[in-house]
Amino acid sequence: MACALTAGTVTISVIDEGHGPVPVAALGTPPDPEPEHGRGLLITDAPADRWGTRETGSGQVVRAEIVTG
Repeated sequence: MACALTAGTVTISVIDEGHGPVPVAALGTPPDPEPEHGRGLLITDAPADRWGTRETGSGQVVRAEIVTG
């Protein structure tokens, strides 16, 4: 995980072992309460002003930006 603070923006980046496209359609769907995974993008989408993903050699980076000013 990495965090960065610039004038007016906080950026948080997390890498995981996931690969493939982000299921954007799933953002409007409540998560199943039983599995231990699958909630990350819903949690990220709630406070973020914008977010995005990119693939790396070892997984996928999800970056969320929150405007503070």
